[in-house]
Amino acid sequence: MNITKHILFVSMFSAVPAAQAASVPLLDSTLNSKTVYAGTYVTAGATSAVGGNIQSISYTTLGATAKVGGNIESGAHVALGANSTVGGDVTAEGYATLGATTMPGNVMVAGDVTSGAAITVGVKSTVTGDLTTGSAASVTLGSESTVGGNATAGVNVVLGADADVGGNAAGGSGTVTLGERSVITGDATAGTVVQKPISASVGGDIFEASITTPPIAATGNVDQTVQLTTLQTTLKNLTAPAANELGATIAVDTTLESGIYHATAMTTAADITLTLDGKGEDSFWIFNIDSYIAFGANLTIDLLDVTDNSAIIWNSGSYTSIGAGSDLIGAIFASSYISGGASSMLTGVGDACGGIFSTNSYISLGATNVIGSEGCTPGAITPTLIIDDFGSPSFTSLTAVPVPAAIWLFGSGLIGLVGMARRKKA
Repeated sequence: MNITKHILFVSMFSAVPAAQAASVPLLDSTLNSKTVYAGTYVTAGATSAVGGNIQSISYTTLGATAKVGGNIESGAHVALGANSTVGGDVTAEGYATLGATTMPGNVMVAGDVTSGAAITVGVKSTVTGDLTTGSAASVTLGSESTVGGNATAGVNVVLGADADVGGNAAGGSGTVTLGERSVITGDATAGTVVQKPISASVGGDIFEASITTPPIAATGNVDQTVQLTTLQTTLKNLTAPAANELGATIAVDTTLESGIYHATAMTTAADITLTLDGKGEDSFWIFNIDSYIAFGANLTIDLLDVTDNSAIIWNSGSYTSIGAGSDLIGAIFASSYISGGASSMLTGVGDACGGIFSTNSYISLGATNVIGSEGCTPGAITPTLIIDDFGSPSFTSLTAVPVPAAIWLFGSGLIGLVGMARRKKA
């Protein structure tokens, strides 16, 4: 099946009726900077990787050796498995647990950890920034853990043996307790007492019976349901030409040219290739699927003459499942859940991270699942696709800061993405 293009691009700079000036991007800058968003929770399996930022209304859990290039922001708790890495901040309205305190965790967070409840930093784990809890919670550092900044808790701050706080430690209404050979480089301030063995050290001053109140540790608004519902409705209202009506199953290798496509449901067979042919022009592919999308195992999407100034959008009225070993491109929006099979991969067009967004449900990524490649630019739709007042799609440029490749390196080498570069036909 080789379907011809039926959509004309509307230049952002051409003479158009005044009503088009009211056009707005499909995603605001805050949500467009996310790579993974869930209306409930996010779980990522062992050795999985997300190249940008994660946001969830409920909790986020990373398996062992999982990596997130940017920030994690959750309306409930965040739990990071052993040897996992976060390249930015971790923010949770509930608790934050970074590995286990009874065995080596080796978790790395290259930013701040802020939570409304307790923060637990596992054995041999590192946080380069600050730790801040809510007013009724404590900070606990496992042995040999390191905090580059301050440790501020509503109640207690507890340091395990050989733990190190590079800034100040403040236990708002409780104690500051140092383990053997532990170090606080700055001041130690406790609402009650500072407990320090002889082998431990405090580089600054010690203040006891000095109750302090930590700053409010809340994530703000993590509920994007209204925006995503509006986006999915806007896309659904774009009419596909009759020639772009897809069958319920794509069973063979297929080439699709730029345009809007529609199906009541979409299933692809395993081990096939979908080729998107942009013919060297700025192009877009919008797939409006009334119910579910089920990508088969080892499905491959190839780009043929597709410019980086193009967009690929999968809009599902129900769930979306990604088969094991599949290789997808674009941004997926689903009203229900999104599940990624083991060793599957999704990236954006060009340097963009792409993204997966569940409006009302969860996202579950299998082991070695990759969303957004190393050093990708956060932005689900880059450049931003705009729907004007007359229902015509167009583009505007989007400036974003790439995720530094360095965040994928923490002494153990690359995360295993070498050799997984996107295939792009000339």
